[in-house]
Amino acid sequence: MVRYGSLAASVGRAATPWGLIAYLEEVREDELDTRSAFEGADAVTVSTWHRAKGLEWPIVVLLDIASPPPASAFGIHVESERVEIDLASPLEGRWVRYWPNPYQKKQKKAPLHGCATGHPASARVNTSAEYENLRLAYVGWTRARDCVVLASRTGKAGAGLLQRLGSPDKPLTVPPMDDGTEFVDLDWAGKPVRARVRHCAPAAARPRAVGSETTYVATGPREFAPRWVQPSAAHEILESPGALATSETIGTRIALSGSPSMDLVGSAIHGFLAADRRELTPGERLSIASGLLDRWDVANVLAPAALLTASDALHAWVTRNWPGAIWHRELPILHKLPTGSTVRGTCDLALETPAGWVIIDHKSFPGSTAEATSRAQTHAPQLAAYAAAVRASTNQPTLSCWIHLPVTGHVAKV
Repeated sequence: MVRYGSLAASVGRAATPWGLIAYLEEVREDELDTRSAFEGADAVTVSTWHRAKGLEWPIVVLLDIASPPPASAFGIHVESERVEIDLASPLEGRWVRYWPNPYQKKQKKAPLHGCATGHPASARVNTSAEYENLRLAYVGWTRARDCVVLASRTGKAGAGLLQRLGSPDKPLTVPPMDDGTEFVDLDWAGKPVRARVRHCAPAAARPRAVGSETTYVATGPREFAPRWVQPSAAHEILESPGALATSETIGTRIALSGSPSMDLVGSAIHGFLAADRRELTPGERLSIASGLLDRWDVANVLAPAALLTASDALHAWVTRNWPGAIWHRELPILHKLPTGSTVRGTCDLALETPAGWVIIDHKSFPGSTAEATSRAQTHAPQLAAYAAAVRASTNQPTLSCWIHLPVTGHVAKV
């Protein structure tokens, strides 16, 4: 009716009963009635209480009517300081109250909940919720043309809302009789009602004949793509291992003492290359380098000045090739592949240029120059994973990928 009235007003016509009938017939013919119920004898409509308004069925089953949703004073509620509404100022004396709940819904025993429960606002919310549940019960109860079925859990037949509708001496429902009696006489608001009360039991399962044309063939065990993939393990998901394109010298070799753990040395070098900035003073840079070497317990392996030298060489090489590039150090990567796997890691250095991106990864390999550049080829899939993630997130091409070898003072393009 509301839609018909709006449609009539939009074309400048009066809304009449005959026009409403014509409009409803047109809606039915065009199959645009989303509120109509199925007319088949075996049709079952599953609906919420609110969406059932205005509809009717021969039989209606009301589920969980004895246990309405609990009310809570937390959240957003409209408060009114007036008993009656003034049509001239309908919003006067009305305001919005918001109580945030910092706890999970299952947590209800904190001191905050005790304070909220004893507050007058909780009583108002509970009263309002009770009236709303009663209105919903009326809606559900009056949807049936012939029969209403009240379904509840065992022992909850007369609890909650049903208890509120009845009285101690005249309950609305009674539990099933132990002697097998199903039909009982009840008094509903002075009206005699004969109700059938029984336990609900599932129907016997009917055997189903399955023909050969309706069976399926099991595919058997399958190997699925991993959920998470580290970029360093990208060679396991890429068909090509990559190739070494070229290499060049950008600095001098770092002198290492003794037989240190290269994992610790590499962590110290990585940390400095990530933290070093051109605006820092030489003293500040040396302090950062010394602190990193001490914390990684490799202060006796290399000198702090060596880290500054390696960082200066890298910066000079980048400035010569991509002047004005924006440096993104320790760039987090999270990229979902078509196979369903998600590549998760951190790119050591990504250079953003107007033409595209340059991916650089630091590897602290201490071998000879030939061995270091040859080994750089094995890390090509890792850089390819970085490049694919950057390309997917920025829609910009990757110009090149490089392995930076600070210990040998080289870079290798892969």
